[in-house]
Amino acid sequence: MASIVLENITKKFGKVTALDGVNLQIDDGEFIVLLGPSGSGKTTLMYLIAGIYRPTSGRILFDGRDVTNLPPKERNVGLVFQNWALYPHMKVFDNIAFPLTLKKADKNTIQQRVHEVANMLRIEALLDRYPWQLSGGQQQRVAIARALVKQPQILLFDEPLSNLDALLRIGVRTELKRLQKDLKITSVYVTHDQAEALAIADRIAVINNGKLIQVGTPNEIYYNPRHTFVAGFVGNPPANLLNAEFDGTRLTIETKTFQAPAELLQRISGRRRIVLGFRPEKGSLLDHITENAVGIEVQVYEVESMGREQIVTVSIEQTMVKVLRPSEEKFQVGQRLFLCVDIKDLMLFDFDTNEALDVR
Repeated sequence: MASIVLENITKKFGKVTALDGVNLQIDDGEFIVLLGPSGSGKTTLMYLIAGIYRPTSGRILFDGRDVTNLPPKERNVGLVFQNWALYPHMKVFDNIAFPLTLKKADKNTIQQRVHEVANMLRIEALLDRYPWQLSGGQQQRVAIARALVKQPQILLFDEPLSNLDALLRIGVRTELKRLQKDLKITSVYVTHDQAEALAIADRIAVINNGKLIQVGTPNEIYYNPRHTFVAGFVGNPPANLLNAEFDGTRLTIETKTFQAPAELLQRISGRRRIVLGFRPEKGSLLDHITENAVGIEVQVYEVESMGREQIVTVSIEQTMVKVLRPSEEKFQVGQRLFLCVDIKDLMLFDFDTNEALDVR
């Protein structure tokens, strides 16, 4: 195991700044997910930790030791790629053993370690097969075994499940989380899939446009986003974000105006423009406004059945809002209702900076 400290990391490719002043500490044995859209800089950050890239400025420390300029082979990291990168002409045993073969380990050590990791990942029966004889999930396990066989201090995952179908992906991510907890290896996992990040991470580092936007537990990222980007990126559906104007006592969204409750007035702190946010599951659609809630008249635009629940899209004039409701509730397109959100479930952001007004 090893702790990782990234100090003011900047990485430029010519005139393009891929990472800009990133500071991040990862604890011993922690499973941290780097989450962001394509091109956000998350894979670049992982390659810097691996030693594949070197930073333009800043330092990288493993257990307090400066490894900024060390090559990958001297960092003792295991890397699992998106495309698995198995050698098709080698059997599973030889694919797993390859890092030890490169190090010229003796045959007994190779035999012992390969069988240990194969047993751990339940692929011992596959050791005599070729990669083309395996399913996608089996190939992924072989790639993980190959990363583990050299007993790395740090394990790095570059979108390892993106080539698997949805059902298999859920199963493999469960196994990955269990394996990481059992081995207690410090792990850095790159993905753009926010559901995956929420499911497996100890903490999530959200990255956008080369900047670290927020670091926190899955609950902190989901329920207390510190920026509108985090609120609007994480969640399925993501948080609703509504631009609102405030005149001192009332809020206006589009042309609809309503009284702001006293508790909400304190949180707005006299600002003239804010962004109101709430998670889709926190909204109710009723024929009246409930107590201790903000309510605004809406019209049902569309209803999407999701089995045990449904996504109801409602319109506030030109603004569309998604609300997650139980499937037994009945709605009709064109129906007029009140969208109610409890005050405690509202997220408030500064209109100009997009940063949260209060972090609870």
